[in-house]
Amino acid sequence: MGCLSYSAGRDFMEEQGEVLASDEPSFAHHFLWYFLQFILVAPGVMIAAIPCLGLLDLAGLSEDKQHGKFAGYEALVCLYVGVLVGWWMSRRAPLLKTTGCWIWVAPAAVYLSATLAAEFRPRPIELNGWLFASTSLGLGVLVFTLPLCSIAGYSIGMALSGRKPRELTRSQRLMTASSVVAITFCTLALLLHTYETRTLARWSKIRSVIADSLELVADPKSLCGVQKNMFTPGRVLQRGANVETLGRITCDEGRLVEMDTLPPPIAGKSGPYWLQHVRVLDGANAGGEGWVPQYGLMERRQNGF
Repeated sequence: MGCLSYSAGRDFMEEQGEVLASDEPSFAHHFLWYFLQFILVAPGVMIAAIPCLGLLDLAGLSEDKQHGKFAGYEALVCLYVGVLVGWWMSRRAPLLKTTGCWIWVAPAAVYLSATLAAEFRPRPIELNGWLFASTSLGLGVLVFTLPLCSIAGYSIGMALSGRKPRELTRSQRLMTASSVVAITFCTLALLLHTYETRTLARWSKIRSVIADSLELVADPKSLCGVQKNMFTPGRVLQRGANVETLGRITCDEGRLVEMDTLPPPIAGKSGPYWLQHVRVLDGANAGGEGWVPQYGLMERRQNGF
């Protein structure tokens, strides 16, 4: 009788084990959940972030500037909204947590490699199109930056869900979380502002050559006064070349003088003009420095703005 009871109990446990094993999600289920989250999370978070993005406009952090719009603040908002959405979804659908914590890996690897390559270029000829958007074309921001930050925030929220220090009350946890969010957000916003300021200050010095065969001379006196036609041989900049301005001086009636602004032109009289000290960024003369007339240069624009 005991043997029969033991045998029946063992059969029952084996049957329950088979049922539990059959309830475990298969690889196909995990892949499906991963794919659905990968596709739907980014647009969902970006839609949820619209009210917060409106606050950026009110704060003046999302306005178009001379060289376009810096999208770092919008990306930061999407990151934090993504954390909230991920935390909420993990509570509502715990089965999504296993795959939701890792949906950021693939796009982040592609994005970071391209961003770092752009940031460590030897010369700042182009603005990073994944962080700066023009008024007419911001595909890098809309297709890569904002979706990636939304996905990354979502994964962080998924990972943080369920972590509740037992020694803290609910009000203490809420206060701690609010403090952490406020401190980290302000710190990251300050770092982004510093990056934006430095990048645009560097970019504002870039000029394109608009004159055919613009002469680059070592001595500015060669471009001013009696030595005006004495150029340095072999230093010719072709149209379309890019240079970085290092300083300028004014040529006024054969003399080199310092002027912050040029006086208005007088009819029938040759007025003063600026000479720019530049460093060549590309082309055959890349790395070379010298002086050129400012009228042969034009300020660059990013993506046409």
